[in-house]
Amino acid sequence: MAMKATTTSGSHPHCARWRTSSRVAPASVAVLTLAACVLATGMGAGPAWADTPSATDSPGVVSGGPDWTSPTPPVADAPAKDETTVEWAVAPGNREDEGRRSRFTYVADRGEVIRDSVVISNLGREDLELSVYASDGTTTEQGEFSVRPAADPVKDLGSWVSAEKDTLVVKPGKAMAVPFEIHVPPDAVPGDHTGGIVASRITVTQAADGAEVVFDQRVGARIYLRVRGLAEPKLAIENLSLSHSAAFFPFKNSPAILGFDLVNPGNITMEVHCEATLTGPFSMKMGSMVTRDLPIMLPDARVHIEMELGGVLPLGPLRAHVAVNGVNISGFDEFLDMPSEAGDADALSLPWVLLGLVLLIVAWVVWTMRRRKATKKKLAEMTKKLAAVESAVAGSGADAPADAPAKGDNAPADDPPAADDPPAEADSPPDGDDEPPRKPRHSASFPW
Repeated sequence: MAMKATTTSGSHPHCARWRTSSRVAPASVAVLTLAACVLATGMGAGPAWADTPSATDSPGVVSGGPDWTSPTPPVADAPAKDETTVEWAVAPGNREDEGRRSRFTYVADRGEVIRDSVVISNLGREDLELSVYASDGTTTEQGEFSVRPAADPVKDLGSWVSAEKDTLVVKPGKAMAVPFEIHVPPDAVPGDHTGGIVASRITVTQAADGAEVVFDQRVGARIYLRVRGLAEPKLAIENLSLSHSAAFFPFKNSPAILGFDLVNPGNITMEVHCEATLTGPFSMKMGSMVTRDLPIMLPDARVHIEMELGGVLPLGPLRAHVAVNGVNISGFDEFLDMPSEAGDADALSLPWVLLGLVLLIVAWVVWTMRRRKATKKKLAEMTKKLAAVESAVAGSGADAPADAPAKGDNAPADDPPAADDPPAEADSPPDGDDEPPRKPRHSASFPW
């Protein structure tokens, strides 16, 4: 069975709406439900168009039916009502000692019995048949209040509540008060317990493919009950992390993401105020403080929070500081020292594109310098070889006369001068104009 869930916020600050859906073929034995639920501390509304915000936050309601006053017209973005529109509201009944209330809030001892009433109003134009029951409270992943589905077993406050009626029919434009009792167990754990009284309407429709779809529309009023005893308000920050992805352009701001799990390990329900700041190198402030409020944190609740810290330049190390402060919920006169927690997370943010270009330039410079060094070394070797060759050539020219054959016994005798030849002048110096004798030329082959 596939399940899908969505959560949105209603017009009331404590109102949460969600829808779960599932389908199966008619032959299947499983029962499928498409539920639209609204739970509010004050007056809620449960129209057939469950994903549309409530027409009003707090319609005028009294504990009697005939004196009920209709709510204000729907908001502009709500679909227009027709003759078949079904809508109802649930709110605490008025009490002389408390006046008009937006939710049920009690402080009780173990074993105590509390008696009260809930008012269910029909805002539609046809008779409305509803089921009335209580369920345990829970916290959604977004930190919103909710109650468990009717199919889930009740283990805490929901099991302490018993209503005088479990079904009723309300006439159009009328309201009915349903008395109920809360029996606090003698062994109840001290601290806060939460739940809700729900008025549910179930309808069955046929889908286009023949599948049977069950709609469970629910509207509820919250119950906060504090059992006297040791109160331990606590908060904890876990899995704190900071990440930043620098923009492609190195001098452009981009947000950093701070994530952490907020846990309530104590036994007191509270609201939570979160503050986060970001600093860069040398404790330089980056961006402005970011705040976030969580409407409710029940005991043993865990909520994952992500906060976007803007105005961040990739200049190096980053440090995020987050502080959370618990706030006592309204309705309890008891003063409690609410907890505060803080934590730090670090990250390294660098302009990777710019660093890549710098590394390329440095690599090119190093390669060029090494190439020039290798070229100079090769030229020096070639020059050295050339000098050695020239030296060898010069030495060969100086030793050439010694290699000529000397006159000996085996040497042929010189021919006698002819009679007609003029006598050679012995050791006659050359004329001034005559060129001096040239050295014989020698050829040499170079190795290149």
